[in-house]
Amino acid sequence: DPRQNIPLMPGDEIHVFEVSRFADTPYAEVRGEVRRPGRYNIDDMTLRDLILKAGDLKPVAYLPRGELIRYDKDRNRHTIYFDVAAVMAGDPAHNIKVRNQDAVVVHSILEEQWEKFVAINGEINKPGRYVLTEGMRLKDLLFKAGSFTRDTYMLLGHLRRTTPRTKDSMLYSFNIDKVLMGDPEHNLPLQDLDEIAIHSVWDYTEKYPVYIQGVVRNPGEFPYAVNMTVNDLILLAGNIRDSAYMESAELIRYTIEEGRKVDTRIIEFNIELAQQNHPQHNLRLEPMDVITIKQIPDWWEKKRTVTLAGEFFFPGTYQMRKDETLSSVIARAGGFSEYAYLRGAVFTRDSVKKLQQRRLNELLDELELEIVRLSSEDVKKSLSEEDLAAQSQFVTSQKALIEKLAQSKATGRVIVSLAPLEQLAASSGDIVLEDGDTLFVPKLMNTVAVIGAVYNPTAVIYDRNTPELAYYLDKTGGPTENADEDLIYVVRSDGTVVSKMRESSWWKKFENIALYPGDTILVPERVITSNPMRDAKDITQILYQIATTAGVTAALF
Repeated sequence: DPRQNIPLMPGDEIHVFEVSRFADTPYAEVRGEVRRPGRYNIDDMTLRDLILKAGDLKPVAYLPRGELIRYDKDRNRHTIYFDVAAVMAGDPAHNIKVRNQDAVVVHSILEEQWEKFVAINGEINKPGRYVLTEGMRLKDLLFKAGSFTRDTYMLLGHLRRTTPRTKDSMLYSFNIDKVLMGDPEHNLPLQDLDEIAIHSVWDYTEKYPVYIQGVVRNPGEFPYAVNMTVNDLILLAGNIRDSAYMESAELIRYTIEEGRKVDTRIIEFNIELAQQNHPQHNLRLEPMDVITIKQIPDWWEKKRTVTLAGEFFFPGTYQMRKDETLSSVIARAGGFSEYAYLRGAVFTRDSVKKLQQRRLNELLDELELEIVRLSSEDVKKSLSEEDLAAQSQFVTSQKALIEKLAQSKATGRVIVSLAPLEQLAASSGDIVLEDGDTLFVPKLMNTVAVIGAVYNPTAVIYDRNTPELAYYLDKTGGPTENADEDLIYVVRSDGTVVSKMRESSWWKKFENIALYPGDTILVPERVITSNPMRDAKDITQILYQIATTAGVTAALF
């Protein structure tokens, strides 16, 4: 009929209703432990007929009592109890006829009693929980759990029994072989909550390792084997490295004597002979033996290098020999070029850099604590208003300087005295090199820098005819009114420092010392302090000293 056979569109839904919703067909409902619970049409049907129509009872159906829920004509609900077992046997006293809209409820045995189970774990193929059945014994559970693994220890198993109410536990042991033979002393009957542990043979067998350390590819611990030799263990460890000392290695053997003390023996062997299966060197190992493979003396696992940059004929990075000196590497680099300025050489070393940075950090911590002390209320109370203002200005400036120092990093510079190659080899400046050392030799410089409290901080062209310090100070206008002329110092291009405080005397003026290209004159500002702040002025001097000794002067100014 085209009026009923309607074409469908995407998203349409079709609902098909039961006839019982539109017709007064008698029905009854079955709930609970039947195979197909649901609503069924009835026609002169008894309880047994209805249960069979619902697929019969499940194994867990509770037989002593079932419920029939029925409504009277006034829609009052009534419950009729019946014996399920008697119904299924056809007893007319219980197997009553079903009426329209009756509901039959078949309960589970688990509603009256919890499900009983036992557990098995360990060296068994299917460990886990199993339902406890009537008369079940250990042998039955072992069968359910799928027999044993290859590592099962057959001589001993354990059963832990827990009382459901008190949770008290008892432990029983059994022999698995005797369980399988049905021995009643070992094939124990099981109870609810029993837990069975099947152990591994490794739980009762000592696992003895052997060890190898030193210059092998994979040092560490390895399982012991009764026929294992020294060479076997070396090969298990990935074989020796190229740096192995072949003539002598050690085997340390520990022996327990009478269960009271350990005797330690050291046995030396030749690796090359052990690899050739020499019986006196390819020794048979015992449990807990330790083999130590030594390294060739003076072997360098890491190839050491030194970098020469700047004015060399062949600058670059060079591999070093043990205890190689500076002159040796310079000679390999072809020596200095004709433009090399030896006074301006900069030599840096990683180990020195780390030491400088650590000391710089320690000094910064001390200075910060000192600034905190100067800013304390106790110190402020002892100062006049004028001193307080000066102190505040001082603390602010020192905090800024400390912050700048904190941002600076140590360079690792070491002062070296270079000389032409033929002279350097016989001098104290021909130092033994370390891995990572760097030497930079610049081209000849032609300026002297003047920085700090002068009228025009700048660089001045070096004049060989007038090397005196005073000449270069005059070129920048000289020290300002705020300059502290007693603290003027010079940082030489090689990193050495010459200060006015140390060099001046009645017969020798500091202003007359000779400068060289690349030198730097530093003129600090005067810190005006009252007597209570003399120690603050000392801080200023310390800060300048830090800047110099840590090799960070250029970063600060």
